[in-house]
Amino acid sequence: MPSGVAADIERLCGAVLAGEGGHSLWLVGDEGQSKSALCAYLGQRLFPAGKVAVEHLGDLLAHLRWLGAVRGEGAVEEKLAKLAHVPLLVIDDLDRPVRSFPVTTALAMRESASSRDLLRLYELLDERVSSALPFVVTSRVEPGRCAENVTSINRVDLVRALVATASGTADPIEDFPSYTLDLISKAVDQLQEACRLVQLSSERRLDQAA
Repeated sequence: MPSGVAADIERLCGAVLAGEGGHSLWLVGDEGQSKSALCAYLGQRLFPAGKVAVEHLGDLLAHLRWLGAVRGEGAVEEKLAKLAHVPLLVIDDLDRPVRSFPVTTALAMRESASSRDLLRLYELLDERVSSALPFVVTSRVEPGRCAENVTSINRVDLVRALVATASGTADPIEDFPSYTLDLISKAVDQLQEACRLVQLSSERRLDQAA
């Protein structure tokens, strides 16, 4: 990890532990640039004090789908409320709404984002940005390309959803209207404005806003 990024992380940890908030960071880098390791470090450093939540986007969306199906929307709202108010929220792979673990059944919940997923994600990002609460976000692509990646759907997921709908085990398939892309684009733009952008692959910092 470049020394400048390490210093940014240490300053952020100190500010969060002191209850001062701190600046948000958006880390962009290819696979193998230690983004996930850095997220794990933040979790180890701040979780004992109850100051952080670390989530991989695809795993988070899958978990929210599971909560809604098994425990109801109240459990989903409770989870989102915790993420909305935790002192520091870390989101790994913001541009990849697929799970980091494999799907094992043919009728498993969708791998990529649904319209409901996107609405939940928008509300979470919008609430935290509006409250000026800090993030650490990682992605493999520049922020301007994230919204399109987040709102994409895989063909395999379309087939799974159609089969699940026909068998009565899932909600009717959604058409992913353009308003969800507009919402996520707005949230990503707001998040980018709130973050200091760090390009790991070339080890150069791009200060957007602090």
